[in-house]
Amino acid sequence: MRNAFLLFFLLHSLFSLSQSIVIKKEDFKTINDYNKAGNAILNGNGELNSNSVYKYSNALKYYLIVDSLFSNDPFLNYVIGLCYLETDSSYKSLKYLIKSFNLDSTISKDIHFKLGLSFHLNSMPQKALSEFYSFRNLNSKRTISQDTLKKLERIENNCMSLQYIDTNAYLIKNMGELINTVSDDYDCVLVEDSLLFFTSKRKNNYIKTDEYFQNYERIYYSKYENKKWLKSEMFDSTHSMTFNHNIAFVNYIPETKQYILYSDKNQNSDLYYSELQNEKIKLKKKLLFLYEPEVLYKDCMFDLKNRILYVSRFDYKAMQSDIYVSSINNQVFEPVSTGDSINTIYDEDGIFITDNGNTMYFSSQGHNSIGGYDIFKSVKDKDGKWTKPENLGFPVNTVWDELFYKETNDGKKAFFSSNRPGGFGGMDLYEFDK
Repeated sequence: MRNAFLLFFLLHSLFSLSQSIVIKKEDFKTINDYNKAGNAILNGNGELNSNSVYKYSNALKYYLIVDSLFSNDPFLNYVIGLCYLETDSSYKSLKYLIKSFNLDSTISKDIHFKLGLSFHLNSMPQKALSEFYSFRNLNSKRTISQDTLKKLERIENNCMSLQYIDTNAYLIKNMGELINTVSDDYDCVLVEDSLLFFTSKRKNNYIKTDEYFQNYERIYYSKYENKKWLKSEMFDSTHSMTFNHNIAFVNYIPETKQYILYSDKNQNSDLYYSELQNEKIKLKKKLLFLYEPEVLYKDCMFDLKNRILYVSRFDYKAMQSDIYVSSINNQVFEPVSTGDSINTIYDEDGIFITDNGNTMYFSSQGHNSIGGYDIFKSVKDKDGKWTKPENLGFPVNTVWDELFYKETNDGKKAFFSSNRPGGFGGMDLYEFDK
């Protein structure tokens, strides 16, 4: 490396790609800039080879240093674009992918696919569809993986829906820095409209990380006083900090004053009836489900008036999440699918049932989603069957993810989680008046 530094980048996504960028001393104003760029490349490569879930964002910091010193290489711009696509700021990939294509239109066989993804994330559905059309024309179907074809079809459907999505007058409000952080904050549950519990993966010097260096889930809460939510705090912080596993808030049953928590203690992922008293978390009893191998129940909602339990069921074999329903008259729940009216070939999650049991809100990547998870509403007809889900429209839904819709008891205010741009980072909690 006396005369040049090499950037090697390997992605196992659509195509196996292994290219390099060579930077030379004569490309830089000073030898210090050359060395700075070379070291940034080496550090970026090292981050990409790590097991961290943050490897793309960490590598991106170094590649952007190279870009600030030497910006006209097509492969460098392509790599930066791909890294951005794997971060919370994926919409920023667009200018780098466009520049890469303009410098070298043959930079990669998947360049039109990546451009299409980026145009969609920037709410430009027609341009995205044009890029996807070019991608299909330039690549034979047998050279594209089934996973990519499935994703391509889904995003094309998102783009079509985005062109015709309804817009409503809701004023969406980020719940602010007293609730949200740069990390993921999501799935809030209201207790008597004045106490808010939610799950967070926020950074804390005392909280342990998993094998991928990702923060474990913890439960936080905030109180509503003087017409505002107070600064959120970790619940049972002294005890929680010692956990080597996730613990998350799932739901609250007002009729029985029971809390439902999720925990994967001892590598067993279960839902628990729980107590939160005297600032202590007590996992009391597991929710028992009919045994199914490779199945995880990760969210639930009780409808005690109709003696029904709704659950989000993840099938590891199919790698798919759907909404299931079970009678609660037996000690062991035996969930069955809610059917094609609710579930699609894509993922469904985040269930909320209104007090009368006749309206369901949930999130789905299918139906007429405009991108990622959208929030949908379905009502029961006179025969007790769920009707065709209605997309809540923009600005509740965006091309990003919207999940975990909840309402106050009077139905006048709603809450949800989203990773849309403009937040504090990752998933944030949002609210709006209905």
